[in-house]
Amino acid sequence: CTRLGAADADLVPFEKYAKAAEGLGKPSSAARALFGGAEHIERVDCLIREIGRQLGLESKTMDEVVTLVDDRLAKNRSQGPTS
Repeated sequence: CTRLGAADADLVPFEKYAKAAEGLGKPSSAARALFGGAEHIERVDCLIREIGRQLGLESKTMDEVVTLVDDRLAKNRSQGPTS
């Protein structure tokens, strides 16, 4: 984040996000859309991965997330519209 211009004072520790995630009671809107049969969704995961790559950062976890979403979208598209 600091390589993109964020100030150290503005950063939130990952642990704080992880703790907040423990309290989430339902999946994200992207997950609901994917498992609801959506054939297209906004892909923030691809954007984050591409920005990281441009900065010389690689993440196996990010690649796995993108692959999982790609695979689910491909499955949804092969099944056709659900409505």
